[in-house]
Amino acid sequence: MWDLFELEPHNGGQGKYSDRGKVLSRLYAKALCKLRDWLEENEEQAVERYMYNR
Repeated sequence: MWDLFELEPHNGGQGKYSDRGKVLSRLYAKALCKLRDWLEENEEQAVERYMYNR
């Protein structure tokens, strides 16, 4: 999961997915829900590692 933070969120250009967007667009709704839950559980650690905006 931490690898998602390493993917570029802004490199897609107009009308194209960014690297992070490409990965997230391939996930099913159930996987996205699990990802959301994981991020909520690990929010403090994520902020420490990557700042709040990332």
